[in-house]
Amino acid sequence: MDGQHETELKNLLAISKFDALLAGISAQKKELEAQYKEKKQLLDTTSYNHGKKLSEFENRRDTYQKEEKRLKEQQQKLVDRRKALTTLGSYKLQMVAEQEIDASSRQLSAQEEALLKNLDSLEVLEKEAATAREAYEKAKADFDAFAKECKETLANMKVRVAQYNGEKNKLTPLIEPRTLDTYKRIAQRHIDPVVPLKNNSCGGCHLELGPQMAVDLACASSLIRCRSCGRFLYLDDSEEGEEVKE
Repeated sequence: MDGQHETELKNLLAISKFDALLAGISAQKKELEAQYKEKKQLLDTTSYNHGKKLSEFENRRDTYQKEEKRLKEQQQKLVDRRKALTTLGSYKLQMVAEQEIDASSRQLSAQEEALLKNLDSLEVLEKEAATAREAYEKAKADFDAFAKECKETLANMKVRVAQYNGEKNKLTPLIEPRTLDTYKRIAQRHIDPVVPLKNNSCGGCHLELGPQMAVDLACASSLIRCRSCGRFLYLDDSEEGEEVKE
């Protein structure tokens, strides 16, 4: 291959490598964005669950406290009624009053048992709220750490993208416009528009091109492309060495 086309091929190969690096960064960026979205959704979910469980616990606690206060007030009234029995002048009135007090006492005992059951469920809700809080705090710590790392990684990516694009821009004017257009069309279909000849086969699509292809690449006066996939081909050192040896 003459010097001009050999240089052009090397420049295309360099651009291809920069494009591969840029494609890798783009893929990594998409993966980071997907992970960020996933962790954000987890954070939002755990935050919602924590808020829901906390609200349930607080509402149940407020209800319990109100019921407990009302029960204590009723119990105190019952105590006061028992003390007032001695003030009743009629034995018959005392008996009636005692019966009413006993009935009220049984009713209050039932309320007290129900309140104790509510206390058990309240303790369960409190534990669930605590568990939800721990899950949220863990998710938040994980998200904050990832967001910080992600920010640093994206900043580093931005620097590398600028660097690789800068190197590409230096090489682009050195390539014939028609060749560059062809390269861009190939790049739309393949991530590796420039590939080596490997064991007499295309390094991209692996089509067997025959031993003559190594000779053609070594002696070509223009760029050669695979007749199947259209990629630009180049002769790597091993293939060239084998051809010279023969």
